[in-house]
Amino acid sequence: MAGSGSPGYSGDNGPALAASLNYPQGVTTDNNGNLYIADTSNNVIRKVTPGGIISTIAGNGVAGYNGYNGPGTSVELNQPVAVAVDNSGNVFLADTYKQSRAENDSRRYITTIAGTGIFSCNYGNLLPDIGYPSGIVFDETGNLLVSDDGCGTIWKITAAAGAIGKTDLNAVPQALAIDPSGNLYFPESMANIVQALAPSGAVTTVAGNGTRGFAGDNGPALNAEFYSPYGVAVDSTCSVLIADTFNNRIRKVASPLTVTPTGVFLDASGQFGPPLSVTPAPGCAWTSATSAPWIDITSGGGSGPGTLNFSVQANTTGAPRTGALTIGGQSVSVTQRETSKVFTDVTPSAYYFDFAGVMYAAKITDGCSTNPPQYCPDSPTTRAQMAVFLITAIERGNSFTYTSTPYFTDAPASGPYFKFIQKLKDLGITGGCSATTFCPDDPITRAQMAVFVIVSRYGKVPYTYPATPYFTDVPANSPYFPFVQKMAQAGITAGCAPQLFCPANPLTRGQMSVFIVTGLLNELLPPGMPAMVSVVPGSAAPGQSITVTLTGQNTHFAQGATPISTPPGITASNMTVVNATALTVELSVDANFVTGPVSLVALTGTEEAVLPNGFTVQ
Repeated sequence: MAGSGSPGYSGDNGPALAASLNYPQGVTTDNNGNLYIADTSNNVIRKVTPGGIISTIAGNGVAGYNGYNGPGTSVELNQPVAVAVDNSGNVFLADTYKQSRAENDSRRYITTIAGTGIFSCNYGNLLPDIGYPSGIVFDETGNLLVSDDGCGTIWKITAAAGAIGKTDLNAVPQALAIDPSGNLYFPESMANIVQALAPSGAVTTVAGNGTRGFAGDNGPALNAEFYSPYGVAVDSTCSVLIADTFNNRIRKVASPLTVTPTGVFLDASGQFGPPLSVTPAPGCAWTSATSAPWIDITSGGGSGPGTLNFSVQANTTGAPRTGALTIGGQSVSVTQRETSKVFTDVTPSAYYFDFAGVMYAAKITDGCSTNPPQYCPDSPTTRAQMAVFLITAIERGNSFTYTSTPYFTDAPASGPYFKFIQKLKDLGITGGCSATTFCPDDPITRAQMAVFVIVSRYGKVPYTYPATPYFTDVPANSPYFPFVQKMAQAGITAGCAPQLFCPANPLTRGQMSVFIVTGLLNELLPPGMPAMVSVVPGSAAPGQSITVTLTGQNTHFAQGATPISTPPGITASNMTVVNATALTVELSVDANFVTGPVSLVALTGTEEAVLPNGFTVQ
């Protein structure tokens, strides 16, 4: 806005950008948009009009103390460092090395209003001795506040009577800034902190831990490190701006404000989000913004309490996405799930929301009731329900062949779960809870489900698992250890808590949806997890040989280093790697192979990509 970048004193009555300044420090504006500059080492105060023309309004460029009570441009100043303007257009300056305060009114007539020009901290009359005045600012009622870093004092010159008072501090205040509530902010450069003086007289630290350095951005202000902060300002949102001088940065402490809710979860449909209630500090404005292209702010911002309204576009990415609304200095996360809301008892904030939605979309379940549509996510999963979920996911539907003679006395042919339980036995996934019973109404535990999911995921394809336990409650000597280990390695589970799997806990329907969708459908896996996503063609007849293309995601297929594992009765040969995520391979099916879906596994070093039940022999 002003200054050519070359130190000097030139350019008056011309373009401000062409003018030379010399170590400018204090700046302020008036109600008409004029900019005032304490051009410190030139010993003058300069003014820049809204049109960009610069002029000198106080000081003749000579360091001294002559010319007071005369024209402003005839006075000698000595290192003025701060400037302020009252509502009447009078300009006030801090003339540091004369230990004084001067007023320059609209007639360019300059007077001393505080300070005798003698370095002292004496007090008791209208012109007390002042140490080193370093900052000036007006409060809301027109009182002039002056920081005195020589005396550790803040002086107050009242608007009504011109009386002067002071507040002694155990501090060395530099520049001053004030918010609408009357809190006065000042940096202590030697202590590397910024403090606030409340109207009550209480002094608190608002930024800095007292350690010289540069640290703490995007964290609590009291944990931050500064290096000799000298300048301070308060913007319209009541955020505190700090000139972190020897770090060569301007840093911001956001104004305290309350936003509710602090996080938003939405389904995949395009919609308006819930209105956010915003309560800033008294007299403070607030603004809103977002960098997420799929979030649109429809209204939000202003002075005082208000509401932010926003909408989101439909999520067609095939994965959950998260963006943020920035309100003042606060960030409100907006998470949009992959699927649209189906069940009334599964809200978008639930961790299993998308998993239940995928279960519905894949026609694996319609929920526990249809009027209203509910999923009953917290209900325990019975062994019979588990049979339905597993077989429907394996067969990708309800149409399949099965042995008609009952295997279990408690799962008769007339039962609603009969064909699913029979198919579980046909595929070798279960032997029942005893030799002759299935126990269909018993709740299933998390450990039991690990067995069912892993056996269903790999079929008869052999697999390995890590020897070091992931969970302290499933040790290596547990009968469930291989299955739980493989669940964790494949990204199907992270346990019930850090380092815990809770193997004996009943499995809820919500947890079941996660295991089914990740373990058998290969969907909603953790980001970056390798997986096989398709095989084309997807089927072959017994006795047939066919060349197929396998496509992976997050894989690193390599020629000669990526073998394909198949169940007994299917042989893989003549493999060619197309690229890191695609390969071709010839699959030869034995003539007597039992028809049905089978799994394929590509292993590149320790990187495993599985296609669960994705190739069909028919």
